[in-house]
Amino acid sequence: MSSAQLDTVTAQALQLSADERAELIERLVGSVSAGLHPAWEAELQARLDEMEAAPENSLPAGEVFQQLRQQLHEELPPRRA
Repeated sequence: MSSAQLDTVTAQALQLSADERAELIERLVGSVSAGLHPAWEAELQARLDEMEAAPENSLPAGEVFQQLRQQLHEELPPRRA
């Protein structure tokens, strides 16, 4: 799958309700969890449980990435030409 296709799928997923996104996450995690270390499985389940318990505390991925980009930009020294 190309980067553009992943962007499209991500944009579509972000249009889902919090409950629908939680269901999608559960399905995706289930599709790869057979190969995960048990500690990662526990961490993923804990995060999913937290999101399901208080979906109003969730932020859209785009917003999270924007905040991270901003923090990274503020912490990096200016580039030299």
